[in-house]
Amino acid sequence: MEARGADTLSLSAMVTATKLIGNSNIRMVQTHQANIKRTLPLMMRAAGRLIAVSLATSTAPYGTSTAALKGGENAVERDIRRVYATPARVYRSFPDKRKGGVFLGAMARRGYSRAQVMVDSFASSYRGVPIRPFDGGAAHQAARKRGRVPANQRPLMIVQTTRNLDTYIRAEKEHVGKAKGGWAGGASALGGSRGLPQWVTRHASGGAYENYTGDIFRVRIENNVPYAQDALDRSDKETAIDIGIQRYLKGGGVLRAAHGQAPTI
Repeated sequence: MEARGADTLSLSAMVTATKLIGNSNIRMVQTHQANIKRTLPLMMRAAGRLIAVSLATSTAPYGTSTAALKGGENAVERDIRRVYATPARVYRSFPDKRKGGVFLGAMARRGYSRAQVMVDSFASSYRGVPIRPFDGGAAHQAARKRGRVPANQRPLMIVQTTRNLDTYIRAEKEHVGKAKGGWAGGASALGGSRGLPQWVTRHASGGAYENYTGDIFRVRIENNVPYAQDALDRSDKETAIDIGIQRYLKGGGVLRAAHGQAPTI
């Protein structure tokens, strides 16, 4: 198994046969070699589907529940608000609320030069942070490191009005589940994305490529979301792969294959 590109998982029968079969099944497989060889492509499809579902589940935000979706949406909003300060938030930082009121009044009248003086003079937490029109999210995108905005990020601007910022936050929340959906496409190609919720499958992309010719059979699952590797690190990916394989083994796929039957999982 290896990762490359945006995020790619390759399954090779030669490399993963032992894992797909499981040590406890080796003797049974030796007894039914002909059936196993004939049904190996079906075994790989079934295992690949479960692995793709497991990868999608483990990709941030972890899980498939509504709580996972809400947690992802909250993380998106938190990251954005680390970059952009609102007038109300800045007002709360004024030790002297009368001076804070002068700041809000200046903002309401579009007296941004006066408001900037009040911030720089009396709101030390935001001193030097410029008051600007919302930039469409450019500062947020630039501030992201491996898909997240650092917790210690100081605001890069105070937005003049919040309307466009709020619209941007809502739009960005719609992307939650997109990195997970990059694996959902592979699951669908290998038999279905059951086990994944709609907020993941609505972003389904990527796919799976199968080659059952020659001496080595291969299934390649591809996640083409540009930031997929930021949403699932190498260690968690390997754990997700193992979980998918264990689900396959527990589902009786090898036993059915030994008797010449197609997997049902």
